[in-house]
Amino acid sequence: MLAEALGAARAIRTEFYRSLSLLELAGSLSGNLQEEVLAEALGAARAIRTEFYRSLSLSALARSLSGELQQEALTEALKAAKAIGDGSERAIALSTLVGLLSGDDLQKEVLAEALGAGRAIDDESNRSMALSTLAGSLSDHDLQKEVLAEALEAARAIGDEFDVGQALAQIFAHCGENQLEDLVAEFSRSVAILDADVLRVITVRVPKVAARFAQDWLIALSLIRRGQLLEGVAALLPVLGGEKAAVEIAATIRETSQQWP
Repeated sequence: MLAEALGAARAIRTEFYRSLSLLELAGSLSGNLQEEVLAEALGAARAIRTEFYRSLSLSALARSLSGELQQEALTEALKAAKAIGDGSERAIALSTLVGLLSGDDLQKEVLAEALGAGRAIDDESNRSMALSTLAGSLSDHDLQKEVLAEALEAARAIGDEFDVGQALAQIFAHCGENQLEDLVAEFSRSVAILDADVLRVITVRVPKVAARFAQDWLIALSLIRRGQLLEGVAALLPVLGGEKAAVEIAATIRETSQQWP
């Protein structure tokens, strides 16, 4: 089974996805084979032409590498991130690196650059996403709170509710618990809160709040599309009754699937 998975990953033609697939598989390996697969993943990442995806891939790899290879991956990821022309993508790529870099001066430099790039983004959706991603990388609690507030302000200004979800997932993951309860109440009737990542964060961090709204969210999910309903149900299962609830919901879905548009 593992050999087949490895062969399938090696056959992926797009370097970005091949690199991530090999990295994921490497976590299940050990010894020389693990080193070999990580080296292949690194080679695929280095071959990615687009700076944004090359930087993200190298950053992800750096978490699993050590020593000189890790430093090489981080150096190359930072170089690629700084070369990104799009402000939103540059801010996200730099934000991903902040918590991985060693040396206070370098961290401060990259943090300042990421923060400046994020704040300069005109589009509210992209600005909220970039700042919320950056906030997740910050260890300074006061600065994290400040950046989260800016990300939330941008999220509230987004016209299309479907675009708010990913930013909310980051904001909800890192804000204080009391603030999270207030934000869940604020966005409880918004389409944005139905994003599976948002529901997952709420369920893990404030399960009692999730349980209070779960039935309303399931009804709202059923009116959107089946794929999003299934993802939402999976996120809410811990507060819906676990395995028993999953069996009952699956039966209901099967019964109505013939009539589903």
